Amino acid sequence: MQAGVRKVALGVVQPQAEWRVLDVGCGTGTGLALYADAGCTVVGADVSAAMLDIARARLPDGTELLRTDGDTLPLGDGGFDLVITSMVLHEVPLHARVAFVTEMARVTRSDGRMLLTDF
Repeated sequence: MQAGVRKVALGVVQPQAEWRVLDVGCGTGTGLALYADAGCTVVGADVSAAMLDIARARLPDGTELLRTDGDTLPLGDGGFDLVITSMVLHEVPLHARVAFVTEMARVTRSDGRMLLTDF
């Protein structure tokens, strides 16, 4: 199921090599690796240190990986061309979803995009 969602997401917003891409809830980095393979500079954020360890092994050396719950991203305003989250929002408590998405918007460039996929 996840592979299908990733494929659709790449079709909806096709990555550009010069983009900076942030994946909030990157997990093992599988989805983020697709953007790295397309030449994007990628950053991942996840609440799980164990997932980030797996992502670190999968992603290019030097990829910035942040341990955070997503409602507070330790990143500057407007630094990303694309901010994504995939199959994460349903796991975020209802009362925290607005903060989660607001924080994603804060780090997205004014002419950037956000792509949220979930069921």
